[in-house]
Amino acid sequence: MLQARWFLLVVFLIFQSSIAYSQEPVQPNRVEFEATISDSHFEVFPLQDSTLFVYAHDYSGISSREKFVFSRFDQNLNKIWSGQIPIQDDYSLQHIYADQNYIYLLFLTYRPWEFVFLKINNLNASYSEVTYDLREYDLPADLKIDRFKVLDNNAYFIAYDLRHLIVLNLDLQNDQIRTIPALYDKPDALATFNADTATQRAEFVLSESNGKIGRLQVKRFSPEGNLHSIKILQSKLNRSLITGQLSPGDSIAKTLVGTYSLRDMRYAQGIFTSQLFNDQNDIIYYDFKSFRHFFDYMRKGRRERLYRKAARFKAKDKEFRLRYRILLHDIIYYEKGMLLVAEAYYPQYSSSSTYSYGLTPLARVFDGYRYTHTIACAFDKEGKLVWDNSFTLRDAMQENLVENTQLIRSGDKIIMAYSDEKNIRYKIIQQDSVTQDNSKVAVLANDPSEKVTEAEKTGLLSWYNNVFIAYGYQRVRPAKGPARNVFYLNKVVFK
Repeated sequence: MLQARWFLLVVFLIFQSSIAYSQEPVQPNRVEFEATISDSHFEVFPLQDSTLFVYAHDYSGISSREKFVFSRFDQNLNKIWSGQIPIQDDYSLQHIYADQNYIYLLFLTYRPWEFVFLKINNLNASYSEVTYDLREYDLPADLKIDRFKVLDNNAYFIAYDLRHLIVLNLDLQNDQIRTIPALYDKPDALATFNADTATQRAEFVLSESNGKIGRLQVKRFSPEGNLHSIKILQSKLNRSLITGQLSPGDSIAKTLVGTYSLRDMRYAQGIFTSQLFNDQNDIIYYDFKSFRHFFDYMRKGRRERLYRKAARFKAKDKEFRLRYRILLHDIIYYEKGMLLVAEAYYPQYSSSSTYSYGLTPLARVFDGYRYTHTIACAFDKEGKLVWDNSFTLRDAMQENLVENTQLIRSGDKIIMAYSDEKNIRYKIIQQDSVTQDNSKVAVLANDPSEKVTEAEKTGLLSWYNNVFIAYGYQRVRPAKGPARNVFYLNKVVFK
């Protein structure tokens, strides 16, 4: 009788656990814009106050002037403000950034030496627009500005010429631009760039290599562009440091978390952590083989063969090298330490059967980046690994190397998710517990009777708390009447 009770209790707990992890998210709010992918361009940007900024470029009119519409939405996707700004048709949006008070937009023009900087007041939508000519600041006319961040009314621009990385500092009060000599480096030197508002420091992690060993430099600057500190991190072992992310906040307890390799710096062998301002400057290494869930994306047989091969190498006192390309996300602080999310990917190519002028076959075609799985690693404040988990990605492909998986937290659970055309794929984890890995939910239209027949350029972003924002283009067919082409915003809430 006692055994039967224990059996029923176990079954009940398993049932309750499965319910908790299989609960689908709800989609309480949706906004649609009449648009097609061929005549419009949208950008969606979550703001720090839990509202949403949307940029819409409409170029559907043949004879009429193109429209640039800027809108801000509240948490229920109600419009707070919206308006058109008279931007030139030849402007191309390059990057968006926002702080607590303003939204900043960088536009490039057909003149390579010119860029336009737009500053929108988050509260009332008032704006200022300034055009800058790089030639007036003795800068190369062919300088390509890539992205930027703003810190205390100073903008840091990442730019490149043909052979160098160049960082610019723009004083937004005086409209003065100057270069940062300490950040003049090779084009591929920049690993990460953060604007830490808590410490008022612009932080750059630079990668250096002599062809055999790689090391990292961490350089921190004041908002005005003055060098605050330099820290060099190099392994004493036969390991190369590839890239890294700095923990936000506390300037006296900065932790660098990154990837390292055994030889080829294109491929990561594992994760390292280091306390930057620790006198001992120790580096802790975690080989991917020591992670509990890193290889969960593999089939069981393949995973077992890998472990057996690694054991044979270890028996012969040899290093078993792994070949993973890893994209690191920004470090997230949580109650007990730090959370790092990273994605494994590889560039995918396809062969072309087309012949160029009937003479020679064309070279293979780059299709984009294929993502295989995402790992979530929790570290304590000393940089020691507490737990790890992973999320197997299916049909995850991006044209550019961007963060594909998004993350939110709901209580003691972490939800990792990404957009897959008409669906959202997700996994709910609780530390290193094993949970369902292939959950998905359809992106809903306005009415249950409506059917989404096509979906393109879809995406998913972490918005606030336990909420994602889903977006993209859809063709929606109602029960009666003609189909419509829309760009949508769907609020996705995990309870």
